[in-house]
Amino acid sequence: MRILIVSPFFPPQHAVASLRAHSFAHAWADAGHDVSVLTTEKRADQAGLELAPVGFGVTAIPVPRRWGLEQLRGADHAEPETPSESSSPGWIRVLRAARGRTGVYSGLRMPDLTDAWVRPALAWAREQPPWDAVVSSSGPYTAHLVGLHLRREQHAGTWFADFRDLWTANHLASGLFPFTLRERSLEQQVFDDADAIVTVSDGLADRLRTAAATPVHVVYNGFATEEIASLNGARRLDEQHVHLAYTGTLYPRGQDPRPLLAGLARLRRDEPTLADRVRLVVAGTRADLWRAPARELGVESRLDVRGLVPRDEALRLQRDAHALVSIEWSQPYSGVLSGKLLEYLPWETPILVVGGPPDGSIARLVAEADRGDAVGSDPATIAAWIGRLARDPAACRRPGRPEVTDRYRRAAQAARLLRLLEAAVSNRPESGSRSLASASS
Repeated sequence: MRILIVSPFFPPQHAVASLRAHSFAHAWADAGHDVSVLTTEKRADQAGLELAPVGFGVTAIPVPRRWGLEQLRGADHAEPETPSESSSPGWIRVLRAARGRTGVYSGLRMPDLTDAWVRPALAWAREQPPWDAVVSSSGPYTAHLVGLHLRREQHAGTWFADFRDLWTANHLASGLFPFTLRERSLEQQVFDDADAIVTVSDGLADRLRTAAATPVHVVYNGFATEEIASLNGARRLDEQHVHLAYTGTLYPRGQDPRPLLAGLARLRRDEPTLADRVRLVVAGTRADLWRAPARELGVESRLDVRGLVPRDEALRLQRDAHALVSIEWSQPYSGVLSGKLLEYLPWETPILVVGGPPDGSIARLVAEADRGDAVGSDPATIAAWIGRLARDPAACRRPGRPEVTDRYRRAAQAARLLRLLEAAVSNRPESGSRSLASASS
């Protein structure tokens, strides 16, 4: 079977989205299929995830550059509270603020930096023989515009649209009028023309099923056992302290670190000697979202912010920590299941789930796998949990239930999606044709 994966995110770009697309390509090529990946050409700052394309081909199409958007993109890579941000032109700051509210030019909503990539990506795809199956993975939504054209032009016998994030119902980005009207129309065309819709959690699947008559399947992001087996190197954390680690992005519109930091402050007040042993290590962007509340609560000295680190470094932090922190999404964002949480599953390190409702998607999964505890938002409860960990880290280890965690291996999830693809291709009518109404971008 000839399969094309369309995903602007792909290694070496350092993101869970890249890992997802790579795991599909790797597993399907291993299963004997002819796999190609269509992605964007990566820039110097889109690195940190070096994974070789073994057994499959990768075509990287450059994103055409536009002067004003290049300035916006450059400003985007500056951390808040840095001179680069304050010295940006006024229109850049205005556009950044608008993007933060609406999601434009961020891979979430229209317009996007990859809009100009669709035409050259399609030009390459049309030069190739037709594919038995195309899987487009968003965001950004431009992946689906490529898939939509190929399906309508009969260049894709079967088309699956993979929504890692919602599009017009995105919990982080409301969109910008009048582009929202265009987005709704295009999204509905994707829903109508795709042979199946795929997403990363049951909560998102429920929302997609209310909007689309097309079958919706859940394929989780998962974790890679081979990455863990090959991990080496010295400890990245000192042995004098008890370390809680948070690896990944924090989203201020749905996740709040304050309850965790308030728990550290409560422990410092009630048991200062014990609290002195505790450190919270954060590996990810937006250090300001951690430092500001930590400073306000008087626990900034307990915070070790390392910024965005290479993938192997993040895995070593997970390996060496005494507890792994996951921050549950608040309403109305419940149902989101972080890819980073799934990466926590294979370790024996206990997972501390902070915030959100007691029946949140993260809390339910951690309970099912017996990998940790959901402690809500009460500082006293959080302080008590951290205190028990600090007294005896070894006694708090949670190996979990292998019969549950094994389901979330990336290889198992990729195999599940492949079975769905194979069934769709084998059940396709011989004509393989649909209405050829032209798809517009």
